[in-house]
Amino acid sequence: MSTGKSGNPVGRRLAAALAAQEMTQTEAAGRLHVPLSTLNGILRGRQGVTQTMAELLRDNLGIDPSWLLFGDEAADPASTAGCVHDADGHYTTVRPIRVPLVGRVSANPAPDVIWEAVEPPEYRELPRGAVALEVRGDSMRPVAMPGQAVIAVELPIENGDLAAVELKDGRQMFKRWWWREGRRAAILESVRREAIEPPVPVRLRDCLHVWKVIGVLF
Repeated sequence: MSTGKSGNPVGRRLAAALAAQEMTQTEAAGRLHVPLSTLNGILRGRQGVTQTMAELLRDNLGIDPSWLLFGDEAADPASTAGCVHDADGHYTTVRPIRVPLVGRVSANPAPDVIWEAVEPPEYRELPRGAVALEVRGDSMRPVAMPGQAVIAVELPIENGDLAAVELKDGRQMFKRWWWREGRRAAILESVRREAIEPPVPVRLRDCLHVWKVIGVLF
């Protein structure tokens, strides 16, 4: 099998992915429906990966675009066959991660529509330090349902932002954040529409983590 030599990070990751699947360049080009010269150009660093090509690699070879463009080259290629990382895996990168934007949601009680699909998906960068947190309970309805995950970052939080809060006493909550007492305390309000829940007062000194929720994973 020949995957060619690559002097660029993207090409090396693509070569590793093909090797993990025991696939030649000719076989890969055939499954992608692109000229062999196009694939060889990416492997050798003479050609970049367009969004269309990234989607072809994802849909036809199972190669994750984020890993291909920004992934950790130190990872064992055999353990990243297909380049799909599960929720328990470790994903390491020194750069922001690009993910597809597939829709927009609003937690504001005013709009009637809280979900708007983005067709075709657009790619956005996540800030460094972004984490995925699984939703438990109903506090995030209808923004996120139990079992879904939200993307959160430890960035400055402002009034009205959705927050994932972990208190030192062990409580963990998804709520809307409102500052009080000159930013020494806050009121956490539920975003649920169908059930009224009492607001939860917290003091900043009692918070172990305060994440700003910036997206929902489906």
